[in-house]
Amino acid sequence: MVHVGIDIGTSNTVAAYVNEQGEAVAHHIENSVLVPSVMYVDELGGRRTVGQAALDEWADPEFDPAASFRRWKLAMGNEVVLGELAIGGSKRSTRVTPEQLTTWLVEYVVGHIADGVGGLEVESVVVTVPHGWRRENPEKCVATRAAASLATTNGTNLKVRELTLSEPVAAASYWLWAARRGDTGAGDDFQGRTVLVVDIGGGTFDLSLVRVGAESDPLVVVDAINHEFAGDFATALVMARVATQANADLGTTLPTDPGELLTLVGGDESAWARAWFLGAQELVRKASTHLAAAASRNLTPRPFRNHFEMPDGEALRVQFTHDEFLTVLEPFYASGRDLVRQFLGLQEAADLPYGVVFAGGGSRIAGVADEIVEPVLADVVKDVATVLGRIVLNDARVDQAVALGAALVASDVVTVEERLLYDIGLGVEVSQPIAKVLDLVAGERTVAVSPMLARGSRLPTEADSATLIGAVEIPAGHSADFSVWVFDDPHHPFKQEWSLPRFASESSVSASVVLTADTDGVLTVHLVREDGVSETVLGRLARERSRRVTLTVDAGIEDKESVQVVSPDDLKAAVDRVRRGKVTS
Repeated sequence: MVHVGIDIGTSNTVAAYVNEQGEAVAHHIENSVLVPSVMYVDELGGRRTVGQAALDEWADPEFDPAASFRRWKLAMGNEVVLGELAIGGSKRSTRVTPEQLTTWLVEYVVGHIADGVGGLEVESVVVTVPHGWRRENPEKCVATRAAASLATTNGTNLKVRELTLSEPVAAASYWLWAARRGDTGAGDDFQGRTVLVVDIGGGTFDLSLVRVGAESDPLVVVDAINHEFAGDFATALVMARVATQANADLGTTLPTDPGELLTLVGGDESAWARAWFLGAQELVRKASTHLAAAASRNLTPRPFRNHFEMPDGEALRVQFTHDEFLTVLEPFYASGRDLVRQFLGLQEAADLPYGVVFAGGGSRIAGVADEIVEPVLADVVKDVATVLGRIVLNDARVDQAVALGAALVASDVVTVEERLLYDIGLGVEVSQPIAKVLDLVAGERTVAVSPMLARGSRLPTEADSATLIGAVEIPAGHSADFSVWVFDDPHHPFKQEWSLPRFASESSVSASVVLTADTDGVLTVHLVREDGVSETVLGRLARERSRRVTLTVDAGIEDKESVQVVSPDDLKAAVDRVRRGKVTS
């Protein structure tokens, strides 16, 4: 009986479990632990091809591109339909959604573990998600776990654990577990310190800081951030370089913008772009391997090359030197440096990383450590080499680390703890006498009562306005208009507003407001009127900061809201003072 951890990646999926010897191992499927997150659905008979075979069919112009699906992870929870297939000639089409594809993919990988002679009994599953989803897009966490729970093995639905584990936290769980076993030579030096996790997949570039406790203590997330200039973006940069050469050498007019090329890769009409994408991925892999080998031997790397077939069938030979490769990938490096710099700039000195670990296939790309992480670390820590080298990583397991960590968590070998990253307050309009006691700006009567939910609170957590500040009054004839403030930026917090017309009453009525933050990152606001009328709305624990439109990371904040903040205790004291008639005109 095993508990399985599954890293459902944009590009590849990995499944792992803890074996009878207590080792975390990744499961080999068709001779590889990496299963391409690609599916081909044969419309004629409904046959589903998954993994490498599906990737080959996706790139093959002989197969129907409308029946090929990849890179659907980023659309989870968006309520989109990726295709409609009349399977077997049925008059009723099958709607293919990101959630349906995830269910099928989980069935495939878990089936390989559980089915057949010698198959293992799967007791439960933990699935992983990018950490940014917890705060910005919690619906994606919920959708991922729900889709996995619909998968069946041996006729039974999988038991999916309620914890939707963050990918960087899972990776840290594995590397620190290995360190404490002596596998990486780090011992217990990390107790009480933080580790920076750099997790780069095909579609997301995630950074997380985790604090390490004693061996029996859970890992605690200090902070996290992400953007989407990840492995596929690096691949698109190489494609752009190839297109530029083709236009110069052959007189073609191919697009040279990386974003436009990725759009072509995802379209149905450009088989050449899909083939180029795989060729560019292979060139990046080959170049990265050559550069790493040359560096380990202190040698000058040889030029590396690949052939790309033009849309008209002509072959184009492309060659890169070391310097050319680094130049081509500079936009990828620059966006990564911006993200790391922004992230570390938000941290207190005591929380700056004591060590660094890497995860995800994208972290194998040459230059990730040297061109992205090291230059930024040099500005904030004294001995960069020591910080980068404190945990000696097993390079063969970098792209397995997330699944291996998830398996350890699923098996209760390692525990993790999700905490609230920002204070959350409730917008309240106070009476003029209370405004006077609080010394608000003349004419201003709206405040954010914060923290109702305090930064660092263990998730899930809940706060009831009735307990902290008393009942909230809704004037006669008014709808319930209220706001919740998330202090992810102390100067310009993130404001979320709702209006509930059905809460209007002929007379003034009091209500309580209950705020709840769960481990998926869902902020729930539950209003209950004194006469029992209630309503629930959903919010987010942070604003959406990811940018995909330009090649540079926009770290600015669109919402420039500001509000005067008062603590729950100060508001209660002001209310009490007014009620006792202690306010003079």
